[in-house]
Amino acid sequence: MVVQPIFIEFILCHYYLLPAFLLFKALFSALFAKAPNTYQFNGLSWRSSEEISMPILELSSAERSALRSDAHALKPIVLIGADGLTPAVVKEVNNGLKSHGLIKVRVFGDDREARVAIYNQLCEELGAAPIQHIGKLLVLFRPKVEKETEDKRRSKNGGPKVVMVKKFTRNPQRRPKPVATTVLGNQRVAAGGQVKRAKPRQVSAKKRQLG
Repeated sequence: MVVQPIFIEFILCHYYLLPAFLLFKALFSALFAKAPNTYQFNGLSWRSSEEISMPILELSSAERSALRSDAHALKPIVLIGADGLTPAVVKEVNNGLKSHGLIKVRVFGDDREARVAIYNQLCEELGAAPIQHIGKLLVLFRPKVEKETEDKRRSKNGGPKVVMVKKFTRNPQRRPKPVATTVLGNQRVAAGGQVKRAKPRQVSAKKRQLG
């Protein structure tokens, strides 16, 4: 039986490198692995990017009481079943907070500790405030972000409209005929029936503050 030199080198390399690899793995685990998705080195600790969450929204007792009264007439918009808090469920809750601000979530199951864990996780990940936990219903609140809608921007200029414009001809003896012309929101009808781009009006700082 003939043993190839390459095979002997492979066996020797594996024999010497395996203990070194096991030693490095043990040192790495002792230095870094303290908790799932948590790392620590030289007194500094941090969490992995997958587990970074937003701070829980803090509210006063008066604000929380007012929100509890507002939530009486609400119906649950998100249902959490046996699969628990999946990414799809978190996304739906986030969309509900964006649209409504104050929402109810129903959690099926009789395990109260599991519901409390889901409640805390939702508030941490989405930066919401826990308002009330009644049975299987969770009430969460997060202020809606007010943003300028396209309808508001369009209302300043208006949409396209059809106007009757008198077109003058080169023959002065002929009367100008009215012609239906489409004028866009950023256009105006100038003298002579010409459609030109409208110039933005200068608004004073005082009127701009008043809206």
